[in-house]
Amino acid sequence: MHRLRKAEYAHLGRRTFDRSIFPSLRTFASSPSGVIRTNIGIFGAMNAGKSTLMNLLTQQETSIVDNKPGTTADVKIALMEFHKIGPVKLFDTPGVNEDGLLGEKKMRKSFDALKECDVALVVIDPCQEASIQSAGKVISELKSRKNSAEDKGVNTKLLVVYNIFKGKYDAGKTNSILEAVERRLPVDGAEVIICYF
Repeated sequence: MHRLRKAEYAHLGRRTFDRSIFPSLRTFASSPSGVIRTNIGIFGAMNAGKSTLMNLLTQQETSIVDNKPGTTADVKIALMEFHKIGPVKLFDTPGVNEDGLLGEKKMRKSFDALKECDVALVVIDPCQEASIQSAGKVISELKSRKNSAEDKGVNTKLLVVYNIFKGKYDAGKTNSILEAVERRLPVDGAEVIICYF
């Protein structure tokens, strides 16, 4: 596994954002010839920071951000162009860990969006068990999709984004927390970014 940042954390403000996540997106977003647009989906648990990441990528308030879990009720789509990547379609998805019938519907919508993605950004709050379990669900869904007969040859790239919420965690303990999470998740071969936003 290749980690872009070990002890250095990137604050994803508009000015430093290009140096933290775009190099990985450039690597992953190389679409096969003939593909007009690269589809990039943002997945994970409720309140992991998916909509905040969407707003940082689009540099506008594309998605509603709130502390209330389950704010994103449906897949939000933004079409734009990234310098050195080209045209992209971004998917901000609902959390995959909401309970009940509505939560099941939201999870299905998220997994439907995953089927369209060339790159899957899985956002994880490494200190929240629900976030780790949700990331495991998304990664398992992605792997089962790659192995299914109808999706043979699908090559969705996985990019794991550890969201170390600004000021919430002690930087000295962060690496040991992340190593413990990585041992639990099947992220082998995935690009990993440690950031806070």
